[in-house]
Amino acid sequence: MHLLDAEGDGRRLLRKGPDEKGGQPVQQQPDDLRDDDRAEDAEPGREIRFDPEMTRMILAYGLPSGLQNSVIALANVVVQSNINAYGEMAMSGCGAYGKVEGFAFLPITSFTMACTTFVGQNLGAKQYDRAKRGARFCILIAVIMAELIGLCYYIWASELITLFDGTPGVVALGVQQARTVALFYCLLAFSHSRWT
Repeated sequence: MHLLDAEGDGRRLLRKGPDEKGGQPVQQQPDDLRDDDRAEDAEPGREIRFDPEMTRMILAYGLPSGLQNSVIALANVVVQSNINAYGEMAMSGCGAYGKVEGFAFLPITSFTMACTTFVGQNLGAKQYDRAKRGARFCILIAVIMAELIGLCYYIWASELITLFDGTPGVVALGVQQARTVALFYCLLAFSHSRWT
């Protein structure tokens, strides 16, 4: 291991073995610099270049997730336009349901984002087996978490929706939607986590 000699002129190094506490001074020649030492001295941006293979990998991993989010956003627009046809109570009930659902699904979304990071780091390190095991674990935990949260939402739907709108008609419609959808959160969690 090499350490710069703090008292020297910056050209001397201390060479240490794994068990040595002190070191033997060695003269450093300019060609002794490693590539990372040279990179620190280079001008910023000189080493940046387009890497087609890396771009292909980024698109291969990122495009499915981007498409999924686009489809979900488009589906929400279609669903909301259909709900608007049923009037003000339906819009308010679905709005209150949506607010509670946003809070309910936040832990699952956060967990799957963390899993994406974990799997991505392992893919980058070429530890494909560990990435596969991590992805399977993430899918399983996300599905279990989503079903537990959905079950709680199913049981306490009226209380949770009343937090946002206490109008009886709005609560009834919100509870109806919550009890229709909440037990199937596991499918949404699977959808979010399977791209990891």
